Amino acid sequence: MNLWYRKDPQDRRGKWSDVIRSLMTILILYMAFRWILWEPFVIPSGSMESTLLVQDYVVVKKWPFGLRIPFTHQWLIGPKLPERGDIVVFKAVDESGHFLVKRVIGLPGDEIETTDQGFLVVNGQEYSYQSLESEDEEIDVYRENNGQKSYQVQFYKQMTQQVSSYKVPEGHLFLMGDNRNQSADSRYWGPLPIKNLLGEMVMIWMSCNESESLSSFLCSPKDFRWERFFKFVQ
Repeated sequence: MNLWYRKDPQDRRGKWSDVIRSLMTILILYMAFRWILWEPFVIPSGSMESTLLVQDYVVVKKWPFGLRIPFTHQWLIGPKLPERGDIVVFKAVDESGHFLVKRVIGLPGDEIETTDQGFLVVNGQEYSYQSLESEDEEIDVYRENNGQKSYQVQFYKQMTQQVSSYKVPEGHLFLMGDNRNQSADSRYWGPLPIKNLLGEMVMIWMSCNESESLSSFLCSPKDFRWERFFKFVQ
């Protein structure tokens, strides 16, 4: 009987060093992707309704305003100012470390006024408003147009609109939520330092009415809002 024998058989078992090297490569690529290109977030509140709803899962572009050195406020490239009307994600001005999403209303040096209807006047230019049909009798819905971009905002009818004026200092932005009576924004905590910017929100990639009971950041498949999947927003 002939027996086949192989001298010095090659050991094909993996080594721990190879496994660790592969995992580190994947982690570095993942972190670079989130740092430079895209990052996902979940909308936790109704301050941007009806543009963004609670439990909308959104994608944020990281590069439009520049690149920052990771884990710092120091810019490697930029910063470049957003445009009025952009929806941006940023780090809160307090020490909570929370990430928030609002719409850019004012740039450095802008003078902003709100009328008794809640409408905006920026640098003496009155924004135009088109009344839209509302599904809620207690809410007025308008299409707000700043001359470059138009988007939907809403006001609660029973709430009084305050007349106010603001001056945006250099190095800062003035932000507001689209749900104008239910948004804690620059009207309350002041202008946002540009160094707090993270990126521009561009798309809803998933949405649901309810989250899983085990985690508020997991969508329940039986409550998907399919019509909002992969929806670009303005």
